Amino acid sequence: MLDSPSASTIVSHDRVEAMMGLFDYPAETTASVAAAPDFIFLENLPPASWKKILAHAETLSFARGQVLLHAGDSDDAFYILTAGSVEVVLPGTVRGPALTVIPEGSVFGEIAFFDGQPRSAGIRARSDGTAIRISRANFEHLSSWDAVLGRQILLDLGRILSLRLRWTTDLSQRR
Repeated sequence: MLDSPSASTIVSHDRVEAMMGLFDYPAETTASVAAAPDFIFLENLPPASWKKILAHAETLSFARGQVLLHAGDSDDAFYILTAGSVEVVLPGTVRGPALTVIPEGSVFGEIAFFDGQPRSAGIRARSDGTAIRISRANFEHLSSWDAVLGRQILLDLGRILSLRLRWTTDLSQRR
């Protein structure tokens, strides 16, 4: 969960809709960001479908350096970054070095969304930004309302999770 969220962290859906076209990744050179286009979530989804997602989501803003999630947190939501980037940090090291960067347009928190277990890593804001939070209950409601969109969301979350697993496997084989 976000550290000390307040009413000011909620961003209007109108503002998020305006940001939805900003899913271009920053021009950075780190390996994790260099592969960023592969990690864009629902890249070609039409605006009408984004409106359906936003109707079932909470939008949060965050500041650079803010810890958004702690390893061990119990929460079954996943997040879509609509602005900014975040870093994955290992358990017990929320102020330490980042394991990788998750860029704007991608997702985080998908593991706990799928398995219902506590968070496996922490997430720290690398820049100011916003994220859309979709709980499992809200996803189930959305899916019952629009099964095709629910399927698209699950398949794209699975695709990104698979890319991250392949990246992790590749990284471990190099060591």
